Amino acid sequence: MMEKSELQKTLDQFETIVRIHNGSKPQYEGDIPKKQNMYFGCNYKDIPTILINWSEKGRGFGQYAFQIIDDKMICNNEMDSKETVKRMLCVMIDQCEFTDLVD
Repeated sequence: MMEKSELQKTLDQFETIVRIHNGSKPQYEGDIPKKQNMYFGCNYKDIPTILINWSEKGRGFGQYAFQIIDDKMICNNEMDSKETVKRMLCVMIDQCEFTDLVD
């Protein structure tokens, strides 16, 4: 029987969770991020951005950045497949409390 590697043991300790990153908080002293109207998120190029932080048991952690660039929605997916990004977004939706419940 093969034993798990130390890395896999560490990855197995991660919780599967997805959160929207609050980019309006300063990351370091002197950092003054700009809030943008109608968008969650901010960046230094004034590009509408939503950052999603994720961790997944057995796999690790990362961040997806969704942006509007040249009127196109772009996803910086950290080399994850479209199916993996969809799965992680579904985890986020399953964790949400909805304000308007529909039967």
